[in-house]
Amino acid sequence: MKNPCDFSVLTPKLHYSAFRLKWQAAKGGRQMIAKVALDLRIFSIDKEYDYLLPEAFEGVAMPGMRIIVPFGSGNRRMQGLILSVEETSPYPKLKEVAQLLDDEPLLSSAQLAMLRFVKERCFCTYFDVLRTMLPAGIRFAPADILEVAAPSSGDEELLGAIARLRAPTVERLSAELGRPVGGDVARLLEKGALRKKAVRTGLAEGNVR
Repeated sequence: MKNPCDFSVLTPKLHYSAFRLKWQAAKGGRQMIAKVALDLRIFSIDKEYDYLLPEAFEGVAMPGMRIIVPFGSGNRRMQGLILSVEETSPYPKLKEVAQLLDDEPLLSSAQLAMLRFVKERCFCTYFDVLRTMLPAGIRFAPADILEVAAPSSGDEELLGAIARLRAPTVERLSAELGRPVGGDVARLLEKGALRKKAVRTGLAEGNVR
């Protein structure tokens, strides 16, 4: 007998194409709005937050994907989950989504509805529920994400790989380039050509590129 609480059997792939068509029809030259749940530990501020989706994410960012966003007065980088994509927001000034962490949604529309339902009924946070719904291979752990801060002559290959990859870490860069890059990364960090941000990526090795 199947476990009725085993949400992993639901597939998020059924509505990809329909959602992309809806996005194209609705956009009409406007920036779309992502309704986002953040990885917060405090129940009282665990709610949906509105973020602008950059043009580069048009037709790509979808409900069920994880993202990185700036949060609070210090713009601390936090992991979030897109709950829905809308045309409008009641808030006049919104920050933009900084980064996509997934190539495809991790949750289907049915799972997202279940996420909201359990969060409200069980008085827990969105990410408390999310951790019970995702496969065991998707872990939530702090990681240093690398960003290009300035050009560096002779390091174009490494900097290009950082720009290409989503959530680039030393491990992913080494796998991408087929060689250890820890020494080069340390040199470029000291030089100021790179900077790193500690975020809770929740990424399984090789899951996101």
